[in-house]
Amino acid sequence: MATGLFGHLVGAIAGGSVYRKSTFLLDSLGKQILPDWLTIEEHPHLLKGLASTPFDSEGVRTERRDIIKDGILTQWLLTSYSARKLGLKSTGHAGGIHNWRIAGQGLSFEQCSKRWVPGWW
Repeated sequence: MATGLFGHLVGAIAGGSVYRKSTFLLDSLGKQILPDWLTIEEHPHLLKGLASTPFDSEGVRTERRDIIKDGILTQWLLTSYSARKLGLKSTGHAGGIHNWRIAGQGLSFEQCSKRWVPGWW
């Protein structure tokens, strides 16, 4: 379930989908798209992380960032090309994402699952 969910999320916030206007999250930057207790952080410099890297596949420096903070989409995943098409700066995502961590505000799995929208679990 998690792979499919993340795959759809990554595809929906990828710069290519945004500049082609082919994402269901097109007007969602800065808006709540997930429950307010959920944060997704990216840690590309995590020691021994499977997806750790100082640079993306275009040589752009990667950095720790919140992708979704308290349910609010804070970041598109931009390559140099998609950033240029959108008039923005690359976020270092050529080649994909880097060590995502899901934070749930200290709630247990049971507490989180009770707050999920029916059909998510």
